Parts: sequence; C-alpha cells; structure tokens
Amino acid sequence: MHSICCSDNDSHMQRTLTATEQWMYSGPFKFNFYASIVDGTTAVLSGVCTTTSRFKDKRSTHAVNQSFIDLLISLAGPCVLKYIGDVSNIPEDPVKRVNYVLKLYTNVLDFLAVQGALLAHVNPKFLLSFNDYLLYDNWSERNSAGAEPPSEMANTLQREKIPRELFQSRSMQCWLDVALQTFKILVLKRISVRDSEGKTVSPQNRSNSGTVTLEANTVSVLEYPINKTSFTGESKDTSRYTVEEIILLNWLQHHFNQQRSEEWMKDDKANMNPRQRMDVLQPRTISNFESDLSDSLVLIAVTAAHCPYLIRDHFKNIYIAPQNMEEIFHNGICLTAAWRRVRIGFMITAAQIVNPNCVQMVMLVTHLYSILPTLRPSKQLQFCCPLTETITRQITIRNASDFPVSYIVEFIGNEMNFFTALVQKSIVSINNHASGKLRIRYHARKIIETRAFLILCGSSVVPHFAQNHVFELEGCTSYLGITNNYDIEGILYKVCEETLNISVPFKEAAEYNISFSEEQPTVPASLKLSGWADLRNRKVPRRLFLNQKTIIAKENAYQAHLSMTVACIAPTKRSFWIVFESGIGDFIIQINSTSKKSTTDYVAVEWEREICVCTNLPQESSSSCPLNIEVAIPVRNVQLWKCIIEMFQKTLDSKECLFWSHHLDTDIGLRLIHWLMGDYNDSAAKEFMHIFNTSVVYDVTTTDDGNLIVPKKLAVQGFWSISFYLDIPSFSLKICPLNLGYSCIFADVRPRGTEINMSVHISETTPQFYETSIRLSSPDGMEHRSYKIDFLCKTPLPASIDLKTSNYRNRREK
Repeated sequence: MHSICCSDNDSHMQRTLTATEQWMYSGPFKFNFYASIVDGTTAVLSGVCTTTSRFKDKRSTHAVNQSFIDLLISLAGPCVLKYIGDVSNIPEDPVKRVNYVLKLYTNVLDFLAVQGALLAHVNPKFLLSFNDYLLYDNWSERNSAGAEPPSEMANTLQREKIPRELFQSRSMQCWLDVALQTFKILVLKRISVRDSEGKTVSPQNRSNSGTVTLEANTVSVLEYPINKTSFTGESKDTSRYTVEEIILLNWLQHHFNQQRSEEWMKDDKANMNPRQRMDVLQPRTISNFESDLSDSLVLIAVTAAHCPYLIRDHFKNIYIAPQNMEEIFHNGICLTAAWRRVRIGFMITAAQIVNPNCVQMVMLVTHLYSILPTLRPSKQLQFCCPLTETITRQITIRNASDFPVSYIVEFIGNEMNFFTALVQKSIVSINNHASGKLRIRYHARKIIETRAFLILCGSSVVPHFAQNHVFELEGCTSYLGITNNYDIEGILYKVCEETLNISVPFKEAAEYNISFSEEQPTVPASLKLSGWADLRNRKVPRRLFLNQKTIIAKENAYQAHLSMTVACIAPTKRSFWIVFESGIGDFIIQINSTSKKSTTDYVAVEWEREICVCTNLPQESSSSCPLNIEVAIPVRNVQLWKCIIEMFQKTLDSKECLFWSHHLDTDIGLRLIHWLMGDYNDSAAKEFMHIFNTSVVYDVTTTDDGNLIVPKKLAVQGFWSISFYLDIPSFSLKICPLNLGYSCIFADVRPRGTEINMSVHISETTPQFYETSIRLSSPDGMEHRSYKIDFLCKTPLPASIDLKTSNYRNRREK
C-alpha cells in the first residue's frame, strides 16, 4: 500500500502483524475468532485447532473457530465459494486433506490476484501448517518417484525438509501479505470519491441487515446518505499512497478544516486572561497517516463532525496545542474513550495512536470512513408532555437480512435518565426477516427542553452485525402543572412561622434551588422566574418569606421540609407559585395564603349622659346633639405597621440590623423603605404600597345593635411637612444606601402616635359600661382595621332603665 517508514524493521513487522490480527478479529470475523498468524489462520483447515477462541457463539453449540475462507466470505459474500471451492466436504484422509486444502489456498490466491492483489511471490504450501507442509512435501517426493502414498504417512514421517523456525517465518510473512492484500482489494479499494458525493452508503455485508419503517406512532430508520462534499487539496507526497488512501487523507482534511474553527475547539486552558482572545487550532496539511494523526486532533475533529454528541463529555478538555507527550497522550485517551462509548468496533489504544503504525492507521481511517456516517443522528424524535408526567413512543425495527441481528441500546447525554428504553436487557435481538419494537419513555422532569441521543449499535454483537442507527431525542414540557397545593390561613397583620412538608415527585437525593413565579405557570415560554436567593435580599416586606435558599430531599424520601414566615399584609387571598429546580428534575407547588380575621386594637371613650335632641333617628343624627361624642382613631394602622416592620427585618443581614434598629420604627423608616424599594413593582410590593397614600377614606361599619350611629366614611389625612435632624454615624452611612447627610425634610404619610377624631352618636339609653366593635375598610380592600371600643358613661342610668342595664351586663357575662 505504501512504503514502510520505520527505522526498526522488526518492530514495524511485529506491530503490523498485531494490527492485522486485530483488524481480522474486529472486522471480518466480527469478534467471533481471533486468528493469530500463523497458528490461528491454519488451525481449522489443518484438522487440529491449536488456538481455541474464548468467544462462543451463544446461538449455537459449536466453537467459533474459523478459517481464512470465512474471512473472504465475510468481505466478499458467499459467492466467493464459486471461485474457491467447497469447504464443507474436506476429506478425512490426511494426505488427501492436505492436497484439498492446498488446492483451496491456490484458488484463494488466484481469486485475490484476479481482484488485483500482488501475491505472485506467495507459494500456497507456505499457507499450510507445518505438519501439513511435511505431509505434502513427503508425498510430493514419493509421488515424483512413482510410489503410492500410504494412508498412514502422517504417522511414519520423520524427515524434515525445512527447519520449523524457517518455515514459520516464511509462513508468517506469506499470511501477513495475503491478509494485507485482502484488506487492500476488498476493503480499501471500495473507498471512492463517489461515495462522498451524495450516494447512499451501505457498509459491506450490512446493506440488508437492518431497515426500519414508519408505522403509526413509530419512527422510521433509514439508510443514512453522506452529505455531498467536495474534497480539495492534495497530499504533498501522493506517490506513496494509492488513490483510495489519498481520498481518506482529503476526507480527514475536509472535516479538520471545518471543525478547527468551531467554538468547542478553542483552547480554554491556554488562556489565563479571560479578556484575551482564545486560541484556535492552527491549520495543517494532512499528508500522512502517522505524524499528522499522532496528536489525535485530526481524528477528534472527524469524529466530532459525525458525532457532535460526544463533544461535551469527551472533547471539551483536550489540548489544542499539546506541549509534551503527556498532553498528546491525554488527547489519545479522550479519543479512544469516545470511540468505546459509541462502539466503533475497531481495536486500538491511545498508545497505538501516539506511536502510530502506518498500516494500522490506514485500517483505522478506512474503518472510520465506513462507520462514522452510521453514527450520525439520522432521525429526530420529539417527546412532549406535562411536567413530572411521562410519554412513550415506539420504534419499529425490521430485519430484512437472512440472519438474526442484535442492537445494543445506548444513551448519550442522558445522565439523569430522562429517557428510558423499556426493555428487559440492554440488547435487542431481531430474527431474520422479522420485526422488533423498541419503546422509549420520556419523563418530563425539567422545565427547559432536554436533549439526548439514542444509539442502536448493531456493530458489536456477534455473530452478525447490523447497521448502526442514531436518534436525536428532544424532550419538552407542554404544560407546567402544579404538583401540590398548600393552604395557610393566618390572622391579618399577625406574623407566624410555618414548616411545610413538601412532597417531592422524584426518588433521587437532590438539593433544589428555589424560584418564585409572579403568575400561575402554564407553559415554559411564558414562565418568568425570580430566584429566591436574589429576592430575599430585596428590601421589600413580603407576605411569604422563605427561611432557606434551597430544600434538600434524601433518596427515596419523596419529601423535604420548607421553613417559612407568613404574614397577611393584606386581607386579600394570595397565591404563590414556587418552582424547585435541580439537576434531576423540577417541580412546582402552589401556596395559598388567606386571613381568617383581623387583629383588634382597643379604644376607651368616656362620655356624659345627656338628653338626645335628634328628630330623625336612627337614619341621621343632629349635628347639635350633645350625644355626639368623639372617638380617637390612630392615624397609622398600628397592626399593619408592626407586621411590615417584622417582615422587613427578615430581609436584613447582621450589619444592616444595627442601622435599622435605630430607625426602622421611626417616621423616617417608612420613607427609607419606600426609597429602598426602588422600581420594584412585583406583587410583594403591591400588597403594601397603599401605606404611602397621603390620604385614605375608610368605609366604617359597626357591630352595634342600635346604641351607636357611626359615619359611613372616615377620611384620614397625612401631615405633609415634618422637619427633623438626623445624626447618623459614619459607619451607618456606609450601610444605608441612602446618603442622608444631616438635614432632611420628608412628607410623613402616617405619623406615629397621631390620632384623628371620629364623631359618633350614642344613645341616651346606652348602659354605663358598653362595648362594641368598629371596622374600617379601605375601598380598594387592601386595608382593614378593627377596634373594640369601651364606652364608659360618667352618669349612672336612670332607675327606669336600670333593669335593662342589668340584663345587658348578664348577657355580657354569659
């Protein structure tokens, strides 16, 4: 094929011999039989199997020893027997057997010569085993003297014509030449440019081994056409190589030129400065199969061009510009690991790539030229179902060949098992002219789209190979369902601590990050998430504050604990959608927060009993009536303010607490909170934005049964101009993002400790000690106040209504 370029001829010959044996084992013999040269190639036809393979054919009871004629059948098909002869009826007589086998070998050499092999120097007798050679040589001598060969010749022969060592050496060279010429004419010669110009490629002896058709809810597997490619450039030394080898070199050159400028080929390790442009793989001319391939970069490029799904796991850490042998060897390890992952079916180690043998590298590249196109994704399967649910699709595989085949089911990029093959074993076997079904289940664990690759490897399971098929699997979530609902009912403006036992839909142990969604999740495209790790630092009082950034679920626990602080800042019902995300999956829960009643403040009022002058009771009281009394209502909603302060403190770290301990409960504290909120307009801020209103008109209601007439509306106005001087230490100024200086003027909306009088009319028959409730509600429904008012009359009741008072007291005591 080309000249030998090794300084040590013996080492080169030994390595070539090993490479040829490995090629026969992994190629034509399909891992059935390792035919060592010479003993393995002569074992079967010599009648004594001196080498017995440890690999057994599980489909039959016979050992899997094979002859070189089986190798030719594997490469050229059964029709080769028409030229070689019948190997099924070998005579049992030793001499006749030797003559028969010698005739077979002669026919083999003639067949190969017709195909173009250069084997004129090979004498067929050196293809025999040494013992058969002695039988043949002794019979030839006697036959030339006119004697008949006795049948027991093998038992009486003692004389040796050629020493064993010399015969073994010649036989080894002859068998090596025959094997290499066979590879050249039956494998290498089939490489052509026409195959790379859009023609359908079917690997030899695999063209009928596996086809797939499309059925309802199934996916069709078809033969893969190689993309049309134009090869450019020529080898520097084309005289060394055949046309087919030049095609292989140009094929490598083409994909190397395409891949070297890809993003994944940038050398991250070489750039310590992130601002510096990352280096890319430098251009090179690929002119040989040894030194140009020894750093593995060219082979990595051509592998990645056909199997891009191997880049993330195997080619992200390669050395683009290796500086020493260790880095070169690292590249070789990454490459061979990737090949093992997809089972390319060729025996080679990283050391054999780093220190290449030219014959082995030609065999390797020839094999890659044939096998890599079958490992490119040929079909895309899409799975779509609601979050945490599953969907199953079915692939139907038809075997049109005359022999059974098997596929190894392998997933790549499926570390979290989002995709599962519903098979009992990882190998799917299909009888000849039969169909097999493979069901793939997708578990929608992630909100974002997931991707993996399914490889049906048909080139690994003996005794027959099928064409590989690769599917790109895409999984998406069609609807973001809620895993569980949790209802929390609390008292308005009262802060409480809660711990929920969250149901986790996955059995694997994981730590889940927490995010919030402002709106009920429906589809991933409209989902807007805010990470809780960022939200919790915003200086915004929240109705729901989580006391942890993540939750941890143990394996097979199916639950996790979530600690939270809940405060109903507003009386309206609020729903929160919390998204838990981890590598193994995502899920969403909904928390509903409601208030069952309001916190009540107490107000005491003293009054004097007078004569009522109203004429239109109970519809309306007279403004001049002496029974119109004033009830002092706090301007600030004290309970709401306490709730806001406590929830605001949840957002502070230890340094900020020092500053806010002095100013949070002051008039300026409210305004600082307003300033710190900035442009936040999420639902958490909207719940208490009403406290910044300059005035509020409340709707007034009472539980009184006729003794009290209250106004329908109550207007509470804020004070607009309050000046103060604030002396803040320097360390506090650094903590507080608002640089106040020493003199500030703020409009305090709800000054602390200020009251407003609400005029009510009380009946002259009201008992001396009387209690009732008044409720103030803002028109927007965002604020409720509840007051229990004790009316204490300084004037005793007249005797005529004393009995009524006594009954009232008894009713209260009960």
